[in-house]
Amino acid sequence: MLDFKTIDLANNPNAVVHTWEEALEKTQEPNLRIAHKGKEFPFGAEVLMIQMIGRWVSQQKHQSFHTFIQPPQTGVIEDYSTVQLKKIIASDWGYILLSLLRNQEGYIRRTDNSIINWNEVESIIREKYEQFQAPIKRGEQGQIKGRCASLICVEPTQSRLDHFYFDDGSLRPESEFRNVLEKIYAESFRMKASNVSDQNLHRRNEMLEDTAAVLYELFENTDKWGNKNFQGEISEGTRGVQFKDQIFSGGSEGPLKTFATSMKTNKYIQLSVFDTGLGLVQHWKKKPIAELSIQEEHQACLECFTRDFQMGDKKGLKRLREVIDKRKGFFQLRTGRLFLYYIGGERSANNQIILKDFFSQTEAPTQLPISSGTSYTILIPID
Repeated sequence: MLDFKTIDLANNPNAVVHTWEEALEKTQEPNLRIAHKGKEFPFGAEVLMIQMIGRWVSQQKHQSFHTFIQPPQTGVIEDYSTVQLKKIIASDWGYILLSLLRNQEGYIRRTDNSIINWNEVESIIREKYEQFQAPIKRGEQGQIKGRCASLICVEPTQSRLDHFYFDDGSLRPESEFRNVLEKIYAESFRMKASNVSDQNLHRRNEMLEDTAAVLYELFENTDKWGNKNFQGEISEGTRGVQFKDQIFSGGSEGPLKTFATSMKTNKYIQLSVFDTGLGLVQHWKKKPIAELSIQEEHQACLECFTRDFQMGDKKGLKRLREVIDKRKGFFQLRTGRLFLYYIGGERSANNQIILKDFFSQTEAPTQLPISSGTSYTILIPID
């Protein structure tokens, strides 16, 4: 049985991501036990877990896998009531896990090994699904509570989030994504324009424009590529966006901590875009990762970023880099066998973009187990 403890990922994501992914790579274990404690994930950690969940579900060759929920305070597996299930589904990773399991006709088992009927969970999943539409839909379910908002789509049963798209299936324009963030800023950040001084209004609006552009264009890329196989067909999986304001409290050792300690603020906007599809390099090279060496994969990733950053038309990665440079932000990328990061404004001696390895903190790649899809996470300081 695979045992994941979210508290470990929350406390030290860098130290556990390699261990968990190695366990996924070495086993086809159909049983996953997750011990969950409701601690907020640090920067970029939850999307890493979502990618691992996506891989675990996709690698099952039969439909007899199940999930156990283990509360860490007791150290034993307990039967979860509807209220307790709601707590799990209330998290992005929990909602995605149960949605993917349901699509694959998997199981959730109680302590006595009896199966929880999906009828007991269906209404809870639907309620959470409605909340993911909330920032656009705005209704009784539409109040954003706390300091974050997520927009998530699970294929195939929820192949379209109704309010992301027009009736013809085309993605809504960037201006409407800006309106989404305007509402999030007003409710989550309490940054209503009427409450901001004239002195800060211009900076607020600039921040809004920057984050809206990144949100739209990265989601546009994810919508185009993140749920497709090599034949261009829609495949099972998930894709989405997380947006939150976050106070950085240290976290694990590594490049993120080095970056954060050099800043004058501990308040940040975190924006994550993720999918569990083929991943950046496989789409770029149009061939499986297994046919590439780690050096070729790393070079392909750099080529993709260099082309978009230096010769693109302000789509996706180019706009992303511009915003990170302008805002002096931090960026991490997990895709294929790579885990890379970028600090806004950093260049090599010949003025080339530097995407460093997360573990060695150099340009030499560390080979990790293959991830499910791609996750981009951006940390932008708030003055």
